[in-house]
Amino acid sequence: EMQRSLVGSEMCIETGLYVGEKVPTLEEVLTFLQGNSLRLNIEIKTCSAWYDKELTRRTVSLVQQSGIKDRVIFSSFEHRSLLDAKELDDTIPCGLLYVGNLIHPGRYAKAVGVEYIHPCWDNLDRQGVEDCRENGIEIHPWTINDPTSRDAMLAFECEHLITNYPDIYIVKRKKNRPHGWAVLFWGKTFKLPGKPRKKKKDSSFKEILYLWTLLSVSYTHLRAHETTLH
Repeated sequence: EMQRSLVGSEMCIETGLYVGEKVPTLEEVLTFLQGNSLRLNIEIKTCSAWYDKELTRRTVSLVQQSGIKDRVIFSSFEHRSLLDAKELDDTIPCGLLYVGNLIHPGRYAKAVGVEYIHPCWDNLDRQGVEDCRENGIEIHPWTINDPTSRDAMLAFECEHLITNYPDIYIVKRKKNRPHGWAVLFWGKTFKLPGKPRKKKKDSSFKEILYLWTLLSVSYTHLRAHETTLH
């Protein structure tokens, strides 16, 4: 059913690229990643009304079989799913997605046993940042789509920024940060109003943009063998 859907329609209209592109399966994406050094953030789409441990089990199993689990992150708004993932394989890092103000996000993440928090950017404050630093938790806020959110999160020295516009908001890391590039890609890639894009000639960039365009469709109802990828 998913593979009958087309993705990249906005980009097709703008550029003529990716006409007829289908939604890839998770297995196809993991196979694609074996040929490069890209990292993958897999959001496990479960919730209190639709909590499915089997979805998490099958997702973890596919990642384990792929041979690239050291480049995969699991995230979810349903934190029980991340506990399930950790029980199955505690070597794969996880990030807590959430909206709202947590008083001690670093302590909470450490107590849950995950490595990252993925907060809505305007729910993050200096107290929360300091709590994460004290507890060894990385911060990956979403969704950073404008200069206001970008500058606020860079001031907090967040390790990664989750954005709809990777070609505009790729930010080179500071020397004391562990990752080469401070960016994760989230959702669709649209033209930013009032800020025309510059064309990129670098083939590695095109490969990244192509991958994350493929992974842009989010589904509310998922079967046990499906997951939404970001």
